[in-house]
Amino acid sequence: MVAAVRDRGHGLPVAGQHAADVPAGRLRLSRQAVLGGGAAAFHLGERPQDRLRQELGRHIRLARTERGWTLKELSDESGVSVSQLSSIERGAHLPSLESLVAVAIALGRQPSEWLRAAGF
Repeated sequence: MVAAVRDRGHGLPVAGQHAADVPAGRLRLSRQAVLGGGAAAFHLGERPQDRLRQELGRHIRLARTERGWTLKELSDESGVSVSQLSSIERGAHLPSLESLVAVAIALGRQPSEWLRAAGF
């Protein structure tokens, strides 16, 4: 699998290099390259909390957009700041339990639904 190898530092393809030849901690493979399809990407060595952060953000954004709400509207309903919500939705930060519950209540969802969907 030559084309799927990417340099973690720059995100550039490492031409002609096989996965086994890339230094440890520098290898990233897309799910599409590994499975031949699919939209999501994963990285070798990904920590469970990284996956949780990404999946929670994705599910919160989906629930918000299904309601047709802006971040400001969700912020007003949940009491969680717009900047914090944005950071959570992007997967940059893991919400506190208090924030997760407030957002779930505002969106009429159960936090456990999102945790299960994220594999927890």
